[in-house]
Amino acid sequence: MAPAIGQDSRAKLFADIGYTQKFKNNWQGQYNLTHNRLIELINNNHGTGVEPAFARDYLLEATFQGALPVKNLNLLFGGSSEHHEGRLVSRNNIRYTSKSYSGYMQFDYAATDL
Repeated sequence: MAPAIGQDSRAKLFADIGYTQKFKNNWQGQYNLTHNRLIELINNNHGTGVEPAFARDYLLEATFQGALPVKNLNLLFGGSSEHHEGRLVSRNNIRYTSKSYSGYMQFDYAATDL
C-alpha cells in the first residue's frame, strides 16, 4: 500500500563493531566504531518542493587500560571522534555537518589487597 499524501516514511540503520586487543603486562585496548543512519524521511506532499531528509553519524572510540608500576594503581585513558552530517526537511535544502573530539583519563587505586 502506498503512503497517503502528507505521510512520512522512516527507516533507520545502526551498526557497531568492536575489537579488544591484549597487550603485555595486563594492558588492553578496546576499539569501537558506530554508524547511525536515517535512511529516509520523506514528506510525500508531491509538488511542494520539500526535500527529503537524511542523517549519517559516525562515532570512533579507543580506550586503553592496565596496571601501572605502582602496586594497586591502574590507568584508563582514551578518546573519541564524532562526525554528523545530514539534510533537514525543508524547501531550502539545508545541510549540516559537525565534528567533535573528546578525551578522558582515570586512575584507580586499591588501598588494600583483597
